[in-house]
Amino acid sequence: MMETPDGGVVQDRWEQLLRLLSARPRRQIVVSLLDAPADQRLPLPAVALTSPSQADPERIAVELRHHHLPALASADYIRWEHEPFCVRRGPRFSEPAAVMRLFQESVDQLPETLEQEWLVEAHESS
Repeated sequence: MMETPDGGVVQDRWEQLLRLLSARPRRQIVVSLLDAPADQRLPLPAVALTSPSQADPERIAVELRHHHLPALASADYIRWEHEPFCVRRGPRFSEPAAVMRLFQESVDQLPETLEQEWLVEAHESS
């Protein structure tokens, strides 16, 4: 197995990355941060919602605080703060950013069933 410069195993990093991107709120946070200047803090839970009419923002805020944000932060993909409740890029943000950019640039090459889901999710977030 190949090691990364910081001693991690590449296969383990991929497993972690794909697991973390499997949840829609976490993907939405990464996409929102991609669209923002590198040093900007973004307001939560707003940037994790895929549409303004999405489920109860208070419930989403609880899920973010107790589940999604700690998971992304433990991988160093993001940094987040309680007050004000916001998120910014972490030291390893380039990893999920690269994968999400690849998806965005290749959406027309996906099988139609996956392309439609990606387009629905992307449309809801804009």
